Amino acid sequence: GGRFDNHHDGYGRYLTVLTYLNGVGGTYFPYGNNDSNENDFTNQSEEQAMATLQDSVGKCGILIVGKEGANPYLDTTTSSSTMNPKTVVKIRMGDAIAFYNYAPDGERDLRTLHCGLSVSEEKWIATCWFQSEALTGPFGYLKRDRLLEDMDGGNDKSIGDNGILGI
Repeated sequence: GGRFDNHHDGYGRYLTVLTYLNGVGGTYFPYGNNDSNENDFTNQSEEQAMATLQDSVGKCGILIVGKEGANPYLDTTTSSSTMNPKTVVKIRMGDAIAFYNYAPDGERDLRTLHCGLSVSEEKWIATCWFQSEALTGPFGYLKRDRLLEDMDGGNDKSIGDNGILGI
């Protein structure tokens, strides 16, 4: 089964892709919309980052819903939900979401903490993890820089703060 506690897909998994096979969502990223320009917690210790993230509860968050809609997760009269996501994303059968688990400097990006939510019907998800200790380990930035130089023939390219390759 899935994990229903907040967890990070780390351990060398630099990219996660979740494909919703039957159109049932129920995934929550409580810190997903935290603006890293406002709260640069990627360079803090994990303890400091978690304290910063806890302060942002209710001001950020991404809720992934499917055909069940958002109400089962947000309606406090029928559930004990304390969710207050900034963004609700509605998926359909076959849709996928992808997220990077690490910041460009190789540190874990705690904004990707997420959990599965209880749903009223079966949820079918295919999970793909892309792993690379070379890209996410302690010297991963050296490998990434070398790869970028090789790809460009020496022209300056970099991975931006958003994790996207700048060309």
